[in-house]
Amino acid sequence: MKVAIVNLTGGGMSGGYRKYLQKLLPLLQKQPDIDELSVYVPPQMEGGLNLDATTLLSWPNGNHRRIISWIKEQIYKAPTDVIFIPTARYINFGRIPTVVMVRNMEPLCIPFAKNPLMEAIKNTGRAYLAKKASLRADRIISVSKYVQEFLVGQWRIDINRIGVVYHGVELPNGVSPLKVPDCLKNFQDEIIIFTAGSIRPARGLEDLLLAFGLIYHNNPSLKLVIAGPTDPCMKTYKSKLEAMATTLGITSSVVWAGALSESEMSWCYQNCSAFIMTSRAEACPNIVLEAMAHGCICISTETPPMPEFFDDAAVYYPPKDKKALSEAIMDVLSWNNQKRCKISEQARNRGSQFSWDVCAEKTVEELRITIEHFAHNGGGRQLMAASK
Repeated sequence: MKVAIVNLTGGGMSGGYRKYLQKLLPLLQKQPDIDELSVYVPPQMEGGLNLDATTLLSWPNGNHRRIISWIKEQIYKAPTDVIFIPTARYINFGRIPTVVMVRNMEPLCIPFAKNPLMEAIKNTGRAYLAKKASLRADRIISVSKYVQEFLVGQWRIDINRIGVVYHGVELPNGVSPLKVPDCLKNFQDEIIIFTAGSIRPARGLEDLLLAFGLIYHNNPSLKLVIAGPTDPCMKTYKSKLEAMATTLGITSSVVWAGALSESEMSWCYQNCSAFIMTSRAEACPNIVLEAMAHGCICISTETPPMPEFFDDAAVYYPPKDKKALSEAIMDVLSWNNQKRCKISEQARNRGSQFSWDVCAEKTVEELRITIEHFAHNGGGRQLMAASK
């Protein structure tokens, strides 16, 4: 099987997507069913993908039309059996079947939320392109059953065109050294409540700040650690969160840790007393998988797809219910060591079910199904099972 993977982006790449490529691409290279793998990326994405130079190709700078023309020219030079575009974008490669992946649900579910105007407009554009790609591609890889249900229910796409492939998670090996984040080096006996992810309205961090405000003053040893980068367009939003913390009187016990390295994240997972997931829109949340792999005691919103991933390895609360979240936090903090060890083991067991090796194998299977279906239809595109 000769496969071309086209990472069609404007040059940017989220931490979750970078990790997906870093973990998956070397495994795809080793799959026995893949004879040749060509990976196309913007120039900004060349570094850190662990691929040899013959596999990784970056396109020249230029406008969108020139870039697409260059990609097509390169792919047409050698036989290619299938194209995989993981970014929910579409290029018509004629008689070569195309698979797209849908892995970002914020633009599809809550494009506006409390986003700045320009970000809301960008989300609207992302949703349009994702829908266009999903309707035109020969097959879709969905990263969760929740995404699959959305595509079927909202966009009327035939479920037989969609394959579910979960992302994997790298299990802690117990050997790699952990690093205490600089902002936490002075912590002694504090109890850490931890959450992580990009700072943006879809994260639902208001839930956690409000809940923390209800419990902190009677529990001064608590510290709330919020890790994750803040994009330039979200600085105003973060300022509003900081103002909320000031109003609640919890500023001195809220630590904005910023972007952390993997070893720093591992330290936080392993040293927190509770990990909290408040997000309003996820597809396959890598942070959730990492928290479970580290055996965190987890509290999560009931918002889909969180129960699909946590299963019985989390305590749930209704979104936007600060009282329920505060009670859940105090409940898990009251557990004795025996119960904490039991729930922690449940989380590790659940996390171990998400494997990068399985992700690679199932991705190859979806590509193979696409090739076979395309050939069965005489090399023509199947009819789209979608309402107009």
